[in-house]
Amino acid sequence: MPDTYRAHAHSPKAIMTDIVTAKFLLQGATAVGRGTLIHQCASKKTFQAELTGASGSTATIALEGSNTGGIPVVLGTVTLTLPATPSDGFAHDGPWAVISANVLSISGAGATVTAAMGA
Repeated sequence: MPDTYRAHAHSPKAIMTDIVTAKFLLQGATAVGRGTLIHQCASKKTFQAELTGASGSTATIALEGSNTGGIPVVLGTVTLTLPATPSDGFAHDGPWAVISANVLSISGAGATVTAAMGA
């Protein structure tokens, strides 16, 4: 899958079509650690993380932002558990210079995390 992909979001209450560009912050992460820093100027963005692996696998992922490229600020976290919650996410309105995803914990046979940001 490419690092960036585009999707159309259709609103049932409007004729207008918005284009959402998603950028991968993590792809197939299997260990604790921060993913790629993505430069992002858009103030409105969404974050989604997905967990795959054996039943009972768990992971906690933080979305982080920084205006200096140095020590990041945690903007929010998601905790995923299989099979109950394989995917979760949230929206964030702050305009940060760089965004990253950080796997805070991961466990379980074959557990991998993918995270993306849409703006």
